[in-house]
Amino acid sequence: MKTKLSIIVLLFPFSFLLFPCAAQVPQGFNYQAIARDGTGAILPNTSLQVMFYIQSLQTGGTLYWKEWYSSVTTNSFGLFNLVVGNGIRQSESTVATFDAIDWTVTTKYLKTGRLRNGI
Repeated sequence: MKTKLSIIVLLFPFSFLLFPCAAQVPQGFNYQAIARDGTGAILPNTSLQVMFYIQSLQTGGTLYWKEWYSSVTTNSFGLFNLVVGNGIRQSESTVATFDAIDWTVTTKYLKTGRLRNGI
């Protein structure tokens, strides 16, 4: 009996290896940046419109996800925080929801942009 108990106690910590592990699909990820103008000057206490693009190439390629944040306010240091995946999905996205992006297939690139004067 003692031998059986010892085997069970020794195997219990490794029991997770017997079951397939499944990774969770991200619902979004944190993004933090300091907003600057075209000359590099920090934009403190400024309301911005921000666009995020998740694409297959640095210069474009397949546009998996495009989302818009209509009102982002920077702090006194020009800093703002967002969760990519929680913005307003744009119709150019090739996936219907953020969690439908297949992160395992190829490298993905994040491109950011600030909209000026509603453009």
